[in-house]
Amino acid sequence: MTSFTKTLMTENGSIKGKIKYLVEDPPMSRQQSGSCSSRDIERGAGDHRVSSRSRNSSPASDFHRTDRPSRSSNTSSRYAVDARTESPPRRGRPQISSGALSEYMAHAQAPPRMSRSRQRPVDPSPSRAGRTPAEVPVSESQSSRGQGTSSTSMESILDILENMQMDESEDEDPMQYADNESFFPEPKVTFMMDKPDNVICSICMTIPLRLGRSSGRPSENDTVVLACGHVSCAGCMELWLDANGSCPFCRVSHEYKACGHPVKPRVIAKDTIMSLPKTIPEGGKIGSCCPDCRADDSARKLRRHEQAIRKWRRVVAQANTSIEDSALLARAQEALGHAKRAFEDFQASEDYQNTVRARTHW
Repeated sequence: MTSFTKTLMTENGSIKGKIKYLVEDPPMSRQQSGSCSSRDIERGAGDHRVSSRSRNSSPASDFHRTDRPSRSSNTSSRYAVDARTESPPRRGRPQISSGALSEYMAHAQAPPRMSRSRQRPVDPSPSRAGRTPAEVPVSESQSSRGQGTSSTSMESILDILENMQMDESEDEDPMQYADNESFFPEPKVTFMMDKPDNVICSICMTIPLRLGRSSGRPSENDTVVLACGHVSCAGCMELWLDANGSCPFCRVSHEYKACGHPVKPRVIAKDTIMSLPKTIPEGGKIGSCCPDCRADDSARKLRRHEQAIRKWRRVVAQANTSIEDSALLARAQEALGHAKRAFEDFQASEDYQNTVRARTHW
């Protein structure tokens, strides 16, 4: 509610009286009510006084009279001022200009789809450019299709192993050997890693010394090594050992002391080089008897052990038939003890170990 005072005046300008009255404010929103102040009300009242002053012709009456502002004029002017200064807030999404929308859609276009057919890269090499499917080798086509390979013979496997070369660094110089070199204390390293190609037999000066293919087919051209570490061809070494029984280079005896048989040289081949015994410079030794005599001795020991076990079985069977006979039971226990000790001693013997495992001596 707003209070106003109206002054009543006569024609000669004298005051007749004053009337106070209240004006009801129009309903408005919270924002409009907060923004509307007494200054806006006074501005509307001033507008009303200007309009009423223009209607009256007497300037004196206009000077001494205080006009009552009209409710309708006050309300309309105030709402007009609010409409010019503030615009009611709009709800929803903000408006976007057509130019900005078209520019956004131009950048937001999805990339074109790739076709299903992929182009294979063209090989510029002339070897493949002019080849037709009929000219492609069968092995290449089978390997490209991932088919299984056929069975390979032992000869082809040996050929592959022989053609395999170990990678050598550029700054590493290969081992150099003299042409007449005959002492190789580590034959595994020399013939598997170094692979000399200029060494020849120092006895005949003709046969090259190199890693053989297989020891299954003995030949005079095979490369053999003795227990002392000296190497020559098989033909020259066998002739010398049969005549002298010692190494042709260092004269070390190569005869077994127990049986007197000569120490046979070992062939250096791909299938036997890893099972070669250590040479004497490497810590190896020559056994008391040759491998054949050691095998015969082991067979005789096994026969003796077998006889002892059979004897124990007979004694135990007799003791079971006559439990009261303490003498038979004692003999059975004694025979069992002898059989066990003999069998344990044989398993711990060096002959048995060299029989079931790779030989540790020549």
